[in-house]
Amino acid sequence: MKRARFKLEGTEGLALDLTFDTVGAPYIEAPYRHYRYGRVINDLIRYTMICRSSGYIELDGRRTDVQRWHGLRDHSWGIRASMGPRDRSGGVTKEKHQSDARRFRIWVPFEVEGHSGFFHTHEAEDGSTLDFEGVIDYADGRRVALIGVEHNVEYHAGTRNVRGGSYTLKDELGNRLDYTIRSAGTGADVQGGGYYAGWHDGERTGMYRSAKPHIEHDRYPAPHDQIKTGPLHVPEENRIGQTEFPCWLEGPGGVKGMAHFEHYILGPYKPYGFT
Repeated sequence: MKRARFKLEGTEGLALDLTFDTVGAPYIEAPYRHYRYGRVINDLIRYTMICRSSGYIELDGRRTDVQRWHGLRDHSWGIRASMGPRDRSGGVTKEKHQSDARRFRIWVPFEVEGHSGFFHTHEAEDGSTLDFEGVIDYADGRRVALIGVEHNVEYHAGTRNVRGGSYTLKDELGNRLDYTIRSAGTGADVQGGGYYAGWHDGERTGMYRSAKPHIEHDRYPAPHDQIKTGPLHVPEENRIGQTEFPCWLEGPGGVKGMAHFEHYILGPYKPYGFT
């Protein structure tokens, strides 16, 4: 779709009417299939689209007009181990899957003056690349594939919350494109949207709850210096913390824009000293 409209009448103090207009063509990620103990537990595909959003958001009577704000839409479908009813997988085999080695992830749709793009990667504990893909879409219609990234992420002290940094994208033509990022606001907790057992019943997205619309909401503090923020009904030891970071972006030649910097580190990651 080139345009999508999302409208919410006043609900628990929140109302919005936003139209998302696409900036470029969607990027379809490589299919992801993951077996464990002889069973398929993940089999999905996702597309991502860079957008501009217009309309308004209203919270507790305070209205904010939105005029061509940076935005994005993504959609995935298929089997996801983290969604739907819980289904334990067990066995005695010693098989390994590449995704079991994932410790570091960045997933970044972005737009600056003259071009937009998308890339994502996973790395192992030692910083070695497990997978990478991405593209740059230029204003003149060219699409150039990306082949790698070098990154230098900066964190708020004592946390894994992004405050800034830089990354260099390498494209198929041999170019190196340098970008710097700077936090533009509060990172988002995906558990606030129901992911990873964020619902009040302790279950996940994709569970049947009612034949009628089922509405929940949460309000909680999310300071950048707190290690694990999240809905207060989720036990602290089960909170994921902030993983979606809005960032100001400066690219080659000083062009400016924004990036949606999705990032998390699971377990130890030696290049940044996480144990």
